[in-house]
Amino acid sequence: MPSTRTGKRRGVRSYEPPFAVEANSGLFWAGLQRPGGNPGAAEVVPLLEHSWAIMPSSREVRVRGDANFYSDDTLTWLETHRAQYAIVARPTAPLKQRVTSSANTAISERWAVADFAYRAATWARTRRIVAVRMTVG
Repeated sequence: MPSTRTGKRRGVRSYEPPFAVEANSGLFWAGLQRPGGNPGAAEVVPLLEHSWAIMPSSREVRVRGDANFYSDDTLTWLETHRAQYAIVARPTAPLKQRVTSSANTAISERWAVADFAYRAATWARTRRIVAVRMTVG
């Protein structure tokens, strides 16, 4: 496997295996072993397609994904297949600007949320973003 950068340890081999697990049973549905780095929609969408192929058709589907799932192709695929999803957004400069300029609603002493419409430069359409913020200190 090629060496990749992992945090502060340059040249250390790393693996970021995307995988799909059924939440209630813990049943492993799909996954791939791959070298570190960020998988894009070219790897994430086939993983989702495989999971959909083996899933019972009567299931309500909710997908949670890390920032590797944050692409227009992946989000569009999920929307086309009517999946509910919560994906960690990549903190790009335009998105950070939008989050910091949005009105927050406090939900506790430490936590607040902001909810707004956002369209990244590479997206085909506008999507709802829910930003959760924690007060530090």
